[in-house]
Amino acid sequence: MTSLRPVRPAPTAAHSGSSVAARRALASCAPAAFRAALLCLLSLLSATEAVSQQSGALTGRVLEHENSRPIADVVVRLQDLGISTVTDAAGMFRFEVVPEGAHILVVEHLAYGDQSHEIAVNPGEDLRLDVRLAPRTIELEPLVVEAVTELEQRRISTGHSMNEVGPAQLSEAARRGLGLSDVLAQHLPGLRVRSGRTGSCVEYRSTSAQGGCNDVSIYVDGVRAAVPSLLYFSMPLEDIARVELLSPLQASTRFGMAAGGGALLVETKTGPQRQRETATDRLATGFDWSMEEERYGWERVFLSSFVGNAVGLALGLGLANQCLDIDTGIGGLRPRCTGVLTTGTGVLALALPSAAGGYSAGWAGQTSRSRGRFLPAALGSAMAATAGYLLVIEGKSNGSRPAETAGIVLLAVGTPLMTTLADRIFRVLR
Repeated sequence: MTSLRPVRPAPTAAHSGSSVAARRALASCAPAAFRAALLCLLSLLSATEAVSQQSGALTGRVLEHENSRPIADVVVRLQDLGISTVTDAAGMFRFEVVPEGAHILVVEHLAYGDQSHEIAVNPGEDLRLDVRLAPRTIELEPLVVEAVTELEQRRISTGHSMNEVGPAQLSEAARRGLGLSDVLAQHLPGLRVRSGRTGSCVEYRSTSAQGGCNDVSIYVDGVRAAVPSLLYFSMPLEDIARVELLSPLQASTRFGMAAGGGALLVETKTGPQRQRETATDRLATGFDWSMEEERYGWERVFLSSFVGNAVGLALGLGLANQCLDIDTGIGGLRPRCTGVLTTGTGVLALALPSAAGGYSAGWAGQTSRSRGRFLPAALGSAMAATAGYLLVIEGKSNGSRPAETAGIVLLAVGTPLMTTLADRIFRVLR
């Protein structure tokens, strides 16, 4: 044991007795203080060892039940101890010091729900767990979708009630034989309607002019009318679907200062809205390629159609040669089999390349969102194949080499090209 040796200052003559007594007291106290500090350190070490012997470590990982992939950001809690941690990217978690005994382990994740497990920690042991979770279905409150028309949107955005005349009011006025000016005077109190020599004067009350007429502007299906006064008498109510009145502020905001006196919006039953609906109906019969995420594979489709058409031609011509022959004397085809067999081989000679080419094009041209239609592609192939056969027959019958060559090119190349074009145009969603 090493003792402490304090530095002793030189004594003076006046205090020599008292300094000797102080040194003796310090010398007797120093060993006792050192022993007390050493005893305290040993007690602390023994207490720490006792705690470590009465606790253990908890290590684990959280995995998916189906594929054993680690799950990150899972909250792991020891419920009775009030401590928690979060799993890392590898799904691992760890508690360094856990008292011995039974504990409740709780795991929480939004996609996997909450689960609890009872575990037991033995003194001085490192407990390792694998926790497997299965995704759960998250039930949400029912979502109610309410459709809002353009008119209702304007009502909500402006915060004002709309001045309008609807279909029911227009139909009733037409039944009674009234004109447009009469309907405006009855149903739109914001307007002042006056009759004069040159026709009716319809103006917004707040902008009414003394001795003159500050006519409101009229827009029929979005197009401004050059002479508004003529419409009040000449426009049949049966053609009008709706009339809306805009205040001077609303009209000038929407159409500029030219409509500073207010505006009447007249929507007809055959206006742009109906035209848009008709255009939508026409588009429904075709395919909108703007919805596709990938380009159409022209090369792939043509090559597949070319191979399918070649196989079909080989089989079809092989069958046709058994019952059909080209007569170079009188021109045309000469049958060598019965009527049924001759007709059947002729149909197969045309149907086999058309079917094989159409099927090949549809198979090669399908995308993640669309697929080809077999019947239009096969019909396109059959049209080109028919023309090719006729040219070949005409060329061989009359000894015309150019016609025969054109027919062969049309059969070999033109037919798959027509099939590819038909597959591109006549498509449907998958």
